[in-house]
Amino acid sequence: MGCWRGFLTLALSALCAAGARADASLPPAREPAAAWFATLHGSGSATPVSAEQAARWLEEHEIQAHSVELRGDGDELSPSRLFVLEQAEQALVTARAHAARLEERQAFELLSRAERALRAELDIPGAHAWLAELWIALAVIAAQRDELGLTTSYLAGAASVDPERQIGAAEAPPSLVALAQAAARTRDAASRSRFRIDVEPASARVLIDGEAIDAAREVVLAPGVHVLGVYAPGYASYAVLLDVFEGTRAPVRVSLAARPGTHLRERLMASLDDVDKAERLGSALAAETHRPVWLFQTGLEGRALALACDRSGCDVKAAFELDDTGALRQATVDRPERGWLSAAKPPISPAPRRPAHGRLWPWLSASTALLVAALVTTLATRDPDSRRERELIVDPGPTR
Repeated sequence: MGCWRGFLTLALSALCAAGARADASLPPAREPAAAWFATLHGSGSATPVSAEQAARWLEEHEIQAHSVELRGDGDELSPSRLFVLEQAEQALVTARAHAARLEERQAFELLSRAERALRAELDIPGAHAWLAELWIALAVIAAQRDELGLTTSYLAGAASVDPERQIGAAEAPPSLVALAQAAARTRDAASRSRFRIDVEPASARVLIDGEAIDAAREVVLAPGVHVLGVYAPGYASYAVLLDVFEGTRAPVRVSLAARPGTHLRERLMASLDDVDKAERLGSALAAETHRPVWLFQTGLEGRALALACDRSGCDVKAAFELDDTGALRQATVDRPERGWLSAAKPPISPAPRRPAHGRLWPWLSASTALLVAALVTTLATRDPDSRRERELIVDPGPTR
């Protein structure tokens, strides 16, 4: 028995290493949106602020926001939800250390807690593959404790939710590998189960054990336990462990619940021409989703305002002017109000006329006229023979 325990310890070590390389691909962790935003339609001939411009301005001010028109945003996973997968991986590693010290009870309890936590988050993509890894690890611990019934049950479940996962000879003793192979043969030889899946909304995406299926057709599955997941943009995802038996069974009906704010977002998208209604809906959306809502309103002459809405209403937070390229630039306006968008720009009054004696050009004109007159007079009075040579004759006077 001691020899087998040592072998099972080594097998569990190899198994946990394989578990860390599970086939489940982890999506990149992303924080949920901190705000919503919508760009209202321009008034009159004004060109509205584009969604790209609004998103860029919000990002520059460290506000992470999603457009109310964005579809599928609710399917993104936050790091807090992905923690359950990290917990499963840590459980596999720690259970290996317990098994190395022959602490099977601690290892089994640790893996069981991780399995229960993962069952509550089965809608996470790839959760079925991690569940299979935990079940295989639990089967190894159960075999180490001589609990054949639990060993067989865990191996059958792993073979059902992840048929591609096979236990290699380096992961477990020959007896456990044989049990796993027997579970796979039983699964393949059993008569198939046939049933339909009715989902609401009808456009929802249906996955069984991570594989997309056509919900409009009859589902044919091998008997056993399977992970059923249903997803739709704007609705809370749903996943459950489904026990499937041989033969025809009753239809499975799943009706997804709308996510908070879904209907308000749709109403807001349909009210972008009505500023007052958009502000009321933006405030209601902020109250229901607990996220601020930013509305970008465009006025005349390239003016725009950014309004931040919460449950108490919407307030002007920034004023913009659209330049010739259509880019937003901060407007130099003190305490901008909504009326600033439609107010006419004050006329540019001409500079006051200076009196004639205070202006330069009359003096220049007079000086030029005097100079020209003096020059003409000088030229007119000059002797035309002034340039000729003159002869000096001296009169000697009377002689004595």
